[in-house]
Amino acid sequence: MLRYRPATRDDILLFYPDLKHTFRAWVVENEEKVLGVGGVYYEGEFIIAFSRFEPELDKYPLAKARGLKKIMEIVGDKSCVAVADEKFPGSGKLLERIGFRHIEGNVYKWTPLTK
Repeated sequence: MLRYRPATRDDILLFYPDLKHTFRAWVVENEEKVLGVGGVYYEGEFIIAFSRFEPELDKYPLAKARGLKKIMEIVGDKSCVAVADEKFPGSGKLLERIGFRHIEGNVYKWTPLTK
C-alpha cells in the first residue's frame, strides 16, 4: 500500500543529494522505501517545482497524479518554474499536461489562472 507524508531533508537527499535550499515537499512510499519525492524550493524570488520517482512508481499512475496534485497545492496561487529532466523522457510533456507552459530549452512555467 502506498502512502504520502511530508518529506524530511533525508528523504530529499535520496533523490537530490546536492539540494541546499529550503523546501516544502511530500514523499510517496510503500512499506519498504520511499518511491518518490516532490515539492518546491525557493531560489531568490523564484519558486521551483521538483519531483523525482523510482521507476517502480510507473506502475501506479494514479499515485503520481496525486503526488503532482500535492505539489501544486503547495504552489497554490503563485507562479513557479520547473526544469524537465533530460534523463527522464517525457518529463516535459508531463509538465505541459498538468498546465506548465514551455518557456525555452527544458524550462517550464506555471502561471495560475487568477494572474
